[in-house]
Amino acid sequence: MSHSNPQTLDERLDHVYTQVEAMLSVSSVSTMATADDLPGAGRTLGKLFSFLGRRLEAAMNKFMERRGYGPQAAKDRIVMQRKEDMWVRLVGFPYYVPRDAPVRGSVEDRQQRKDIGKLLRYVSSQVVANHELACEAIIELAMRDSYVHCVLLELGAVKTIGLVSFKSERDSCDALLTPSRKALGCLLDTETNTLGSQVLEMEEKVASTKPRSRFFKPRLELFLVSFLKLADRARRSPDVAYLAMRYLQYNTRFALKIAEYNAEGFEILFLKCILDLVEHAPFKIEWPVLEDILCTFPTYVEDESHDLLRKLFNCSWEYIMPDNKEDLYYLGYGPDFDRDYRYSASSPEDSKVEGPEFSSDEQK
Repeated sequence: MSHSNPQTLDERLDHVYTQVEAMLSVSSVSTMATADDLPGAGRTLGKLFSFLGRRLEAAMNKFMERRGYGPQAAKDRIVMQRKEDMWVRLVGFPYYVPRDAPVRGSVEDRQQRKDIGKLLRYVSSQVVANHELACEAIIELAMRDSYVHCVLLELGAVKTIGLVSFKSERDSCDALLTPSRKALGCLLDTETNTLGSQVLEMEEKVASTKPRSRFFKPRLELFLVSFLKLADRARRSPDVAYLAMRYLQYNTRFALKIAEYNAEGFEILFLKCILDLVEHAPFKIEWPVLEDILCTFPTYVEDESHDLLRKLFNCSWEYIMPDNKEDLYYLGYGPDFDRDYRYSASSPEDSKVEGPEFSSDEQK
């Protein structure tokens, strides 16, 4: 999916940011004579025009979004053009199998490049919602479709997104990765994309191979090894954990189901990687994605895995949605479970579990 490059992700990001910083410094010198904050008679008027221009742009962008011209509409058009078939994975996520890349210069290629270019321009939007939607769409499309990934690189997406990412990180003190930084990492991170693509490819091959076939076992082993390598990638490089977790999210239920009878101890190795990530880099995690992954485990784990999973849920408890907390308590997970729950087992009919009450504020 990504072109090979001897540089590490950190080195590539440093290179991009160095280029962007140099470009910004040259731009600031060349435009200093027309800056709107210089002393003079036009200073106030210039600031007023800038303020009104931003307001007008924001209003127009919101209007066009409602009319179907925003980043979501651009993404939908790209998906409709690129999908070969639409199907739903075992985890319930819609996933499209991309077509082969169109002939370069053909009508189809030019149309798709046009839509991808429109999506890329929304990354620089001053409307926060449009900016975030565009970055999210770029991540999803680049992960799934190598053609879209390559076109984004050819259209200068690294430079465009790098400029936005540099400005946002310079002006922000937040420990969380910005949407533009995530999109930039997705385009540049060769190792995670390679592992993720291998996991998706091997899952399809395992699912389509009969268990008695001589190809089933080697394909299964390659799928599970790639899956664990991807989890270890998240543990070793927290800055790209969000990307690794998104690939894992598509395959976790299938991996647990297939490993239940074919690979003893698989879930323990996986949970140890995730637990290490949660303990050392909680602010680098997309919690809704990790929560979705973890909530598939109680059905499949047993013995030692239960202890690891319980510890993992305890570490993640403050980030889990209230509705899922209630379900997990009934399954025996959550902090202070033994203290908060009282069992009355005088008879099977009278057996009941009383759990903690969640406040209305937390329910919201």
